[in-house]
Amino acid sequence: MNRDNSLLISLAFVTTIFSGACDQKDANNCTSRDRQVCTGGELHWQDSCSNIQGLISVCACGCAEDNAACKSDCIDCTPDCGDRNCGPVPNGCTSQGDECGSCLQGTSCNNASGRCEEVCVPKTCDDWGYACGLWPNGTECGPDLDCGDCLDGDYCDGSGTCVDDVDCTVEGCSGFNYCDPLTTTCTSGCYQDEQCNHVRKTCNTSTHACECVGSWDLESGCDACLGNRDETTECQTCENSWSDEGNDCGTCPGNWDAALDCNACQGNWDASTDCNTCLGNWDLNLDCNQCLNHWQDNNDDCGTCPGNWDPYADCDICTNHWQDNGDDCSTCPDHWDPDQDCNACIGNWDPDQDCNACLGNWDPDQDCSVCKNNWQDDADNCNTCADNWDPDQDCNACLDNWDLASGCTQCLENWDPSSGCTQCLDNWDLASGCTQCLGNWDPDQNCSTCLPGWDPGQDCTTCLNGYLEVGGTCYKLFEQVSAGYMHTCGIALDGSLDCWGDNRKGESSPPAGVFVEVSAGYKYTCGLREDRTIACWGDNSDGQSSPPTGEFNQVSAGDYFACGRKTDGTVACWGLNSSGQANPLSGTFLQISAGGCHACGIRPSGQGYDWDIECWGCSQQGQAGHHIGHYTEVRAGGYHTCAIYYLNGEVYCWGSDSDGQSSPTVYSDARSLTAGGYHSCMLRGNDYQFNDLECWGNNDEGQAVDRGGSFQSVSAGGFHTCWIWESGRVGCMGDNANGQCDHP
Repeated sequence: MNRDNSLLISLAFVTTIFSGACDQKDANNCTSRDRQVCTGGELHWQDSCSNIQGLISVCACGCAEDNAACKSDCIDCTPDCGDRNCGPVPNGCTSQGDECGSCLQGTSCNNASGRCEEVCVPKTCDDWGYACGLWPNGTECGPDLDCGDCLDGDYCDGSGTCVDDVDCTVEGCSGFNYCDPLTTTCTSGCYQDEQCNHVRKTCNTSTHACECVGSWDLESGCDACLGNRDETTECQTCENSWSDEGNDCGTCPGNWDAALDCNACQGNWDASTDCNTCLGNWDLNLDCNQCLNHWQDNNDDCGTCPGNWDPYADCDICTNHWQDNGDDCSTCPDHWDPDQDCNACIGNWDPDQDCNACLGNWDPDQDCSVCKNNWQDDADNCNTCADNWDPDQDCNACLDNWDLASGCTQCLENWDPSSGCTQCLDNWDLASGCTQCLGNWDPDQNCSTCLPGWDPGQDCTTCLNGYLEVGGTCYKLFEQVSAGYMHTCGIALDGSLDCWGDNRKGESSPPAGVFVEVSAGYKYTCGLREDRTIACWGDNSDGQSSPPTGEFNQVSAGDYFACGRKTDGTVACWGLNSSGQANPLSGTFLQISAGGCHACGIRPSGQGYDWDIECWGCSQQGQAGHHIGHYTEVRAGGYHTCAIYYLNGEVYCWGSDSDGQSSPTVYSDARSLTAGGYHSCMLRGNDYQFNDLECWGNNDEGQAVDRGGSFQSVSAGGFHTCWIWESGRVGCMGDNANGQCDHP
């Protein structure tokens, strides 16, 4: 920014205040650019060139001369153009002298820069020392300057001067002559094509001689071509097959014959292919001097094939099926008959397969002399399969239901050979392809016996005695059921034992015989025989499966110990005795129950009809102890005990209640009770019928679900529960990982 512009900006915000008073008319004496504003009785100027000197307000210049209020203080605004030569003064003064004057001659003011600059003025030809021609640098000042021609009778010489014409430049030349501008004399020669007087001639303006156009021959008066060029193409191309290889069509190319003016090929070369290929069957690789392949030149230009070579295949392959084994097509390939000119197969080989395959079902591995696979030659060319082989399978597979492993001599499993393997053996189902038994016959017994519970005397259509059919299954009927840790046992109507579930310790493999009571414990089982003796089986690591001798009325299996109530009412226990669980109390008992590590029993208290409960063994959860009252049934579980109180028919439990196993719902009609590992159940009803099954405690495996119906008894195991319906059929719920709920 220059000095003047900075002053403009700084003064744009200055208001000058005059000490004298003013009126409105004073404001009208100012120019439109330097306007006065009268406010509050003082004169204020708005002017771009006002100055502030110290603290004294001064009047801006530009006010009218008759304005006495500021005339005496008006600043001289003499222009100060500095390095500027033209244009308005930047400080905005309006009085005379606010311009810096005109530019010098030859220059003019550039309004954009405010400077005087040189002006480009066109000059005349004389100014540049030329009398004629174009001004050589006229582009500096606009369009080219045309200075005009010389006067008539003059011409412009090399220096740009007009010179008088004394000879041909005035008189001109005639005939075959031209005017030399340097000597101004007529000289022999042409200066335009018309002087040559021929359509194929042109004037060489350098030599002023007439010449032929293109390749026409000047010696012939431009009426014939040079060399071997073709007049029909105006000498533009070579005639015949001559080639222009820089020697004016003097070369005969390739295999063309120069002796025949390049109009025919040499030797056996073919002119129709520009002499690039051989005629007929001559060999190109041998320069068309010998026959191709196996052709022979019998004075017929290689037109004969020898021996068994095929002329239709260019003598390159043999005819029919002859082979070229270096013997000129004199060998037939395998299985072709030379007596038949290699046009027919030997023996039973198939010509449609190039004699590489046998006809029909003859065996190629046997040279088509015997039948393949299991085909037979019955004077019909191997078109008959051996017995039981399937012709639709190329005798490679048996007919339906015959066994391939036996060579189709035996039926597949369960099919009857007496029927030609079209029917099943007895009791097998044809609709299943003899893979399933009919009806209720047992596949594990090869359909020779019925499934469990079905009567073979009735063709397995009805259940045996002691079984009940439900939904097409014969369920075994039981008098008693007992749920152990991971297995279950029950006593059937005939007194026999059935066990199901885990059997890793033999706990589900009962002995034969008739039993009146069974009790399943932890991986072992005990039962009371019909003769009142006790038998146990399964785990015996702590002697729990080794009962004492004697007669008993009841047996109860706990975790690792068991107890039995003898016929005289006293109790005997055996097995693990870590907490005294195998040391029963003395005296007689009406009923006993063995649990996890404790046992309990009901016995008379000696006070009328009160029957107290006495327990022995571990009691860390309070599951043992002495309970006074009138109890009709007691059951020892894992770490808890439950009993039915006779007077009100309610169930009471004590001991561990970690899963709610000791918190039964209060009812007054409990009739049967059971305690498992961590849950308990009871049957409700009257003395004649139990209509509801109620359970409480752990139900992680669904072992404590309430059920309605008619029941006979219930037994709670480790994590499952089983019961007997009124019909005698067993039902189970809960954990079945080992099949402990898969009752028969």
